[in-house]
Amino acid sequence: LSDVPGFLSMLKIACAFAAGSFWTSGDHALTCFCGGDRTVRHNAVRNFVFEDATDASLRPEREKTGLLPSRPVCDGLPTGDSGRRPADVWFPKGDSRHGEAWDFAVPSGMRADLIRDSAEAPESVFERYEAYKRAYKQTAASCQSEGFRFVPMILEAHAGGWSQTARGVLDWIARQSAACHGRAADTAAFKLAPCMSIPLRQ
Repeated sequence: LSDVPGFLSMLKIACAFAAGSFWTSGDHALTCFCGGDRTVRHNAVRNFVFEDATDASLRPEREKTGLLPSRPVCDGLPTGDSGRRPADVWFPKGDSRHGEAWDFAVPSGMRADLIRDSAEAPESVFERYEAYKRAYKQTAASCQSEGFRFVPMILEAHAGGWSQTARGVLDWIARQSAACHGRAADTAAFKLAPCMSIPLRQ
């Protein structure tokens, strides 16, 4: 082959999880729902926030079960015995002074249905995904009826951007950490931001 790089750029590799194929550039791994880098990033971000909140003595719980009721028996579907779990990280007393269920998502702005909006109005991508997370199975309304706050934590996989909501509550963790360890709040925030970028770019 006279043009090996050109040939490789045309090569497709099958995705065993998604039953499809993706280009060797690797973009598929960032957007695949089925065991790709997207899942790895989600878990890494969740774990980092959990550990930082624990260090700030905020008593978080990871993947807390039973926050919302199970399905009604009359649905005829399996109900399980632990209820719904809307919190990747649960705070018994968050910034709102009430319980808060933080639900992380690390979507990609390079998705075919989002790429134009990502370029023209980046914040709109976060707003749309937050709205989806709140509306899905009426999660936000269900949490409110149970007396706690549902907080979608949206971070973007390619550029590493944070939603306005995520920036606000992560600033709260930085302030709590600063108070716990006797540091300046801006110093704690400066430490948090670059550390958060590491799991997003792994």
